[in-house]
Amino acid sequence: MQSHEDAPDTGTETLRELRPGLPGRTKIADGVVARIAGIGARQVAGVHSVGAGPARALGAFRGAAGTTDSTAGIRVDVGATQVAVDVSLVASYGVPLHSVANHVRKAIYQAVEDLVGLQVIEVNVDVTDVFIGAEGRLPA
Repeated sequence: MQSHEDAPDTGTETLRELRPGLPGRTKIADGVVARIAGIGARQVAGVHSVGAGPARALGAFRGAAGTTDSTAGIRVDVGATQVAVDVSLVASYGVPLHSVANHVRKAIYQAVEDLVGLQVIEVNVDVTDVFIGAEGRLPA
């Protein structure tokens, strides 16, 4: 019997780890799911920041220190095969809020389902504030 290293490369072999249905279990931490959801939400145009109140203040402090928390403002409820996501965000002034929320929802669904492999059953978006500029004035 040939060892795996001695086996000829036929171009049709796949890695054993990639074949579905093999014994074993994969555990993806809730924090990883939350981080992926947060990254997906932050990529949407019209999202100024993710998080509300204390989470934003802590995020600003971490930003000044050169670190970030991509799970701030994200809560996940992870089951064996499904996940529900709650996200709090601040939208940029001038963008339709329902549109931003729908795009955030779509981005989270896609990111979590594609990268984690869990079925997203719901994404609840809470728009907690509107960013109107660094000095609190409406853009001209």
